[in-house]
Amino acid sequence: MIVVILGVDGCGKSSVVEMLERRFARVFREVRVLLLRPMLGRGGAREGAPVTDPHRLPPRGLLGSIAKLFYLLVDYSTIYPWKWRQRGAPKDRGIIIFDRYYHDLLVDPRRYRYGAPLWLARWIGNLVPSPDLWILLDAPPDVILARKQEVSRDELARQRKAYFAFAGDRDNAFTIDATKPLEDVTQGVENLILDRLR
Repeated sequence: MIVVILGVDGCGKSSVVEMLERRFARVFREVRVLLLRPMLGRGGAREGAPVTDPHRLPPRGLLGSIAKLFYLLVDYSTIYPWKWRQRGAPKDRGIIIFDRYYHDLLVDPRRYRYGAPLWLARWIGNLVPSPDLWILLDAPPDVILARKQEVSRDELARQRKAYFAFAGDRDNAFTIDATKPLEDVTQGVENLILDRLR
């Protein structure tokens, strides 16, 4: 099973994912947590320093941006074999939980230094393996800014609207109120995943 956790910086994605990883160790044969992308099968969920200024660097040029898209497509395609071999009951299967996914680039291209047309990124996104479940953690800008001040209030509002639009276009996407205590948010996400399995 492949689950993607989405949301703006400060909504609690990483904390929720860490709790899920511990909880699901007794439910699934294999639990993998990945940050953004598969890393060509190497894992690497927590490699690198935390991003504190996501819009600091300028966008790549046209050719560099296009090359990056096709590299990401190849990278994400490495989860196809893993997905196809998942069969049977949860204890005989595995789960990959992504903290962010390719489609974050569509919401915040500046973060990923994307400088090519957005329609091309959307087209490539249609070729990227779709997860079994999208879960959007949502909180108002005031709550997010109390946790992190990495982008402006206007940018937070724009990203939040874009995430809602993205989730609204998918039947397997659900939104969780991230203003609640971490335990409650994690339990809500866990319930969605277990319901999907059933």
